[in-house]
Order: sequence, then C-alpha cells, then structure tokens
Amino acid sequence: MVRILDAWVKRIIGCSLAFVLFVLPHNAFAKGFVVLHSFQGQSGQDGGIPFGGLATDAAGNFYGTTYGGGRFGTGIVFKITPHGAETVMHSFIREHKGWNPEAGLTLDSAGNFYGTTYSGGNEKSCSPGCGALFTVTPHGKETLLYVFCPHGPKTGCPKGMFPNSGLVVDKSGNVYGTTEGGGHGYGTVFEFSPNAGESVLHSFEGGSDGNSPRGDLLIDQSGNVYGTTEQGGSSKDGIVFKLAANGAETVLHNFTGQPDGAQPRAGLIADVAGNLYGSTFAGGDNNYGTIFKIAPDGTETVIYSFKGGSDGASPTGNLLLDSAGDLYGTTGAGGGLGCDYQYSSGCGTVFRITPNGAEKQLYVFTGGDDGAAPNGDLIADEKDYLYGTTALGGTGGGDGNPCDPQRSGCGTVFKIKK
Repeated sequence: MVRILDAWVKRIIGCSLAFVLFVLPHNAFAKGFVVLHSFQGQSGQDGGIPFGGLATDAAGNFYGTTYGGGRFGTGIVFKITPHGAETVMHSFIREHKGWNPEAGLTLDSAGNFYGTTYSGGNEKSCSPGCGALFTVTPHGKETLLYVFCPHGPKTGCPKGMFPNSGLVVDKSGNVYGTTEGGGHGYGTVFEFSPNAGESVLHSFEGGSDGNSPRGDLLIDQSGNVYGTTEQGGSSKDGIVFKLAANGAETVLHNFTGQPDGAQPRAGLIADVAGNLYGSTFAGGDNNYGTIFKIAPDGTETVIYSFKGGSDGASPTGNLLLDSAGDLYGTTGAGGGLGCDYQYSSGCGTVFRITPNGAEKQLYVFTGGDDGAAPNGDLIADEKDYLYGTTALGGTGGGDGNPCDPQRSGCGTVFKIKK
C-alpha cells in the first residue's frame, strides 16, 4: 500500500511526497470545523485514502469509497451517519471483482449506488485489471455491471480502460462516465444502459479533440454531455468539450496554460443561465491553477488564479455553487501549514469565491488530526454545512501505517460551516 500511495500522490501533485507534520489538537480546529471520521486503514478494517467525494441520502447519511484499506487492503464502500458512526458496506477483493476505487459514488432514484474501480475486473487478461463498473444496494450487496477491457490491453481496449471519474445517471437510468485510457488510446466517454450494456459515446484521438478525461461529466436537459480532458487541445493543456447525443464533439475551450489555466482534472457545473464553471490543476497567472467560467457563447473568463501560498494550490474536485452565486471547492495543496509537497507548501484548503472573484479560506488543513490533501467534491446540506474528504491525515495509522510512509494518517471525512 505504501508503494501504491506514493504512486498516486505523484499523480495528484505531480511530484514525490515529503510530509512535514504540523499537528494541532482537536480544540485548535477552526470554528465550525469537525472531523466526522478518521480512517484507520487496513489495520482497522475500515478503509483508507478516500480520493473521491461523498454522496448523501434523504436521512443525511454519507456514502463513499476508499482507495485502500478494508478487509483485503483494496478499498471499501462506506456509510457514515450524521454523527460519524461508520459502517463498511463492502470490501473490494482482487479476483475479478474490481478494486482500488478512485471516484466516489452516485445515488440513483431507487437508492442504489453506482461507482467504478480503477483496477481489477479481470486480472488474468489485464494485470492488474483495467477497471470495473459496479452497483451497491443500500444493504451493501455489490453487483459487477461491466468489466473494462476484458481481453486485455493487447486488444487496444476499444471500449475504454481505467475509469477514474464519478458517474452520472440520467432520468432513464443510463449511466455515463469516462475512462482515462482505451478507445483510440486517449480515453473515452462511455454510456452503460441496463438493457443494452456498455457503449462508447466518444473516443478521444489525443490531438485537438482532447486526451485523458478525468473529471465528472455534466448532462443538460437536452441530453448533451459536457466535460474536460486533462491533456490535448491546441496547446496540449486540456480542453472543455460538449458531446451531442450522437457523440459529435464540440471543443468549447482550449486551455493555453497562462493565463487561462492548464490540466483540468475536475468536471463542470452549470448555473441557470447556462454558464459553465470549473477548475484547472495548473496554469493561470502563477501556475497553481484557476477557477474559470465559460459563457454559453464559449467565452472563457478566469475568475481566480491561485497563488500557491495561503490561498491554496492545485484544485482537483468539482466546484459547488450556491444561490448567492458563491463558488466553493478544495485545493489539494497550498495553505501554508504543514505538508511540504515540493510544489506548494501546505496540506490543502477549503475555499469560497464570490462572483466578483474575491477568495476566502474557510479552512486550512494542517496535516494532523484534521486531515490533508482534500481532492474530492464538496456537498452541502440545508443548514449551510459543507462535507468532504481528505485523502491523508487524521488519527489513523501509526506504527505499520498502511497508507503513507510518513505515518500521516489514512484520511478523514470532515464537516465545515460555510
């Protein structure tokens, strides 16, 4: 697990991890910030390293996945009550079932959860497996819906491989997502129908049409699909795209690095006027990422460029938009406390950005009991609280920590006042 985490932290921040812990006691947490759960990793059976965000039901329970830990060390599906009590709904196993989920869960109208695993599915043909699509009932029964690249990568994996984004379920029960690889070699947008199975809506060519989609998709009322790719486009810094129902692609924006941003790893959200909002991991005025807006006519505006210091750096999760027009999100690095990522000092932040581009830090993570490296999406309740996850930090781990060689913890679920 140490080797796995080190590899994935490199994917998150683009460099090796070297933690400098700055541990604060619980009573030093900012007002309104609460840790609902600290994952203990493999030794505690409850999972570790939650990369994805949370889903919630009508009763206020939270659901998600962890990349590692659990009974078999290959990740879990969990449930956490509003008071922080955790239940392991499912522990992933390696043999043909899919394992190491990166994204969170999506809840359908029947109360079932959909998700993907980045690895597993059929190790004999695609070591260590090219990923799988699964569903879990509210009672924890898992069903494997689809195995990506069942005959191995030597076939080219025309229907995609390595899914790592969240899923979207439409009103007809069809499931949409992306794969980082496969198709024509540069990733796909796929659709899974309960009746017809999996089909590819679009295969990226790796050039002007984009390369390596990683963010969640957005579907409008007309059935058009919107998303981002981390690479490709005219400057190879990623794109924003739109797909018609027949898969025809329109590139809405080509990122150029500076000043408009580069490497978008999150998906998009929309307001009632049809404007799209998202973030880039890098680029902008200071090369620490941006928050951007794309108008219906395709005009892009940079709302905020991160400076890499106390304001945060490298956002990766989806944004959240409230009725006042304020945007909320997390940065996986920056903040200036603890964790030295050798890219930007700090363990990450929770931020708010007003419509005029003014940014405020709602919380700065220290890398101690409160967590580190928040990378998933935020969700909100009706009482103006935000909820999310950190991939590292918390009270879990200790001697023999299966999550991180620096013993920084196995991640947390947190709650914070807006």
